[in-house]
Amino acid sequence: MNQLLTINPSTLKTPSAAESYVFVESGITLKDLNQKLDKNKKALATLGAYDGQTLAGAISTGTHGSGVTLGNLASLVRAVVLVSESGTVYQIEPKDGITDPTKFVPGPGVVAQVLKQDDDWFRAALVAMGCLGLIHSYILEVVPAFLLSEKRCVTTWQTFRSQLAGGISSQPLSNRHFEIDINPYTTGGLNVAVTTVRNVPPAGTKAGGSRGFGNWLAGLIAQWPLARKLLVWYLNHKPGSSPGFITRGLNTLQTNHYVGKSFEVLNIGAVDNIKAYAMELSIDANQDIVTVIDHILALFQKAAHEKKWYLAGPVAMRFVKSSDAFLEPQEGRTTMMVEMDMLYGIKKGEELLKLMTQELRSGPYGKGVRVHWGLDLDTVQKGDLAKMYPQSYDKWLAVYKQLNSTGIWNSPFTDRLGISMPMKQQSFAPQARL
Repeated sequence: MNQLLTINPSTLKTPSAAESYVFVESGITLKDLNQKLDKNKKALATLGAYDGQTLAGAISTGTHGSGVTLGNLASLVRAVVLVSESGTVYQIEPKDGITDPTKFVPGPGVVAQVLKQDDDWFRAALVAMGCLGLIHSYILEVVPAFLLSEKRCVTTWQTFRSQLAGGISSQPLSNRHFEIDINPYTTGGLNVAVTTVRNVPPAGTKAGGSRGFGNWLAGLIAQWPLARKLLVWYLNHKPGSSPGFITRGLNTLQTNHYVGKSFEVLNIGAVDNIKAYAMELSIDANQDIVTVIDHILALFQKAAHEKKWYLAGPVAMRFVKSSDAFLEPQEGRTTMMVEMDMLYGIKKGEELLKLMTQELRSGPYGKGVRVHWGLDLDTVQKGDLAKMYPQSYDKWLAVYKQLNSTGIWNSPFTDRLGISMPMKQQSFAPQARL
């Protein structure tokens, strides 16, 4: 389940467009896919910051990068090949999909048995957390391989905040990729921050320069040789030291010149032997984002003051184009994604992240706050989907009920959401084979 498959150009409405697509099995990791594409001088237009996920896992949970002109990973999908509860294999595309229905003929070398060109099915299948069936493969749109330049600047939120006063029309967001990582606590009266800007460099630019440390934690560990064993222990015994540790880590990230292959620049890398997790929320970016960020920082200060609970990492803000997928965190709106990082083993760490989620969702900017499905810490419960997705949930649910009519795709996830279907015996299509 990790191979590139062959597209038959003659089945496409525009056969010459086959060069712009890749047909790939769902179990491939993003790392392996990027390398295979690179060998063919192709690339994905956008990626998240981690390449260890499987393709299906990344797309189905809403993985994204950053850039108001760039969609999430699901925005690259042109077809989903899905094994249904009956065993029938569907190739699901939008109503005006890439395949010519008069030329789609099931048979040897064709994975899918039925071409389903339906907007609701497609928008439901993009982000469904495994609730609609087994995803066998995808057809993705790709672009010619390209370079990205990266510049990271250490600043403070107090200094930089005015540059975001224009919201999604602010100059920093005009870059292809912009994000800001902020220490939620002050050191010396200021919230240290790092801005990251990535753009396609001018033609003729060569790869070069040095990124240095891929992320704040790698930079911190390099300064503290014993950090691998002692960092979590120390922060548990002296939680008030967290602001200083975060500042030290962020201060290592200044980069003036780094140009590399797009997928290498977008991947921040892993930190050996240090486990971490995160909570990520989706907030409508069509509002005063400076005031929203100020509010988030104030909530962290409040929890530190009242409960002595500290985040063991910065808060990252990324910006993503709106999506048509029914349960995508960016559905229907340009979105500010707020990621809150925590080292594994920090006492009250998960409680703090859940508290922040509760405070944000119930506060003055809480309307429409959604979660990243891969980073939700099981906080979404029965009834929440309808509140988070008032315009699209019913449409997603209708498709779900068609494709999980027997309850075969029920799971602890659907149980928690209160949408599990009654179990029924189902006869499988004998001709289904992959």
